[in-house]
Amino acid sequence: MRTSRIKNFILTALLYIGVAEGKAVDTIPKPIRDYLHPILATEVDKQGNSLEWEATGNGGYLIRQFMDVDGDGNPELFLTSTLSTFGHQHYWKVFRISNDGQLQPYNQIVCFFSGEIWIDKTHDRTRVVSLAPASKEDQMNLAPEDWKYPLYGFEFHYPNVIQSSVNILDAEAEKLRPSPVPKLPEFESVLLADYLTNPNAPWITLDDWKVNAHGYFMRTEDAERVSRNTAFTPQIALAKLDGVETPPIPPQQAPAETSPPPQDHPTHPTPPETPASKDKPLTTEAPDIRWHLVVIALGAGIAAFLTVRKRL
Repeated sequence: MRTSRIKNFILTALLYIGVAEGKAVDTIPKPIRDYLHPILATEVDKQGNSLEWEATGNGGYLIRQFMDVDGDGNPELFLTSTLSTFGHQHYWKVFRISNDGQLQPYNQIVCFFSGEIWIDKTHDRTRVVSLAPASKEDQMNLAPEDWKYPLYGFEFHYPNVIQSSVNILDAEAEKLRPSPVPKLPEFESVLLADYLTNPNAPWITLDDWKVNAHGYFMRTEDAERVSRNTAFTPQIALAKLDGVETPPIPPQQAPAETSPPPQDHPTHPTPPETPASKDKPLTTEAPDIRWHLVVIALGAGIAAFLTVRKRL
């Protein structure tokens, strides 16, 4: 019964977010626009470093996950953009979902690693626990039993998130880990370019978390397509988010030809104009043959007259 209720609750949320199958949503919900706007505006501001935008896959992905983190039995929506995610470290915007599917954002962005995460419900409280890897300095200079692991705790009391952190040894971490560690809900992803073009674009369930050579998440199936989507720039993305009409983005766009800058002196000098001659131009006219015809006609007439006269 509880599983069915949670499923229906998530479905209601999906209808509002605009990703439920068979439902059309023409615009991106305002809470999601409010989350994405500063991220894309930052990308526009640093357009001089277009390599970073390209490294994410020309806009990268939106990643989401549904987890009940406040203990009320209804899951919250965790949403992140891979533009603000590196490697296995995620910065999540968290939304409480009302009974009618409205998204209500928490005030804080929360950050935790995708590796060791579990929900702790001891001591009459619910919190998300994230155990981060030991620092590279510890791994290089200390024995493994002396490595210190950052342990983060997040308690969600809408609209605030209370965060705590402490460094612990592996032996202490072992005592805190639940056995077995409960499996968290799966991640789902959609390309940012697809979502901004069509809020009903399907979200894909992730079987694993892969990063490209630049350290950003990338599905193998999308790698070739996103590498060709160079027309999807931060400016285009921000315009689509704001609902500004933009030209359709072709799957592949050839580099635009650029005109050479104007020059003070042309590369090939223009030949000087030939001055007009004052003399009458020479022309070849056909001879007038009208007088020749008159003479011939007169001669023929006289000859005919003389012939007739002799016969008489």
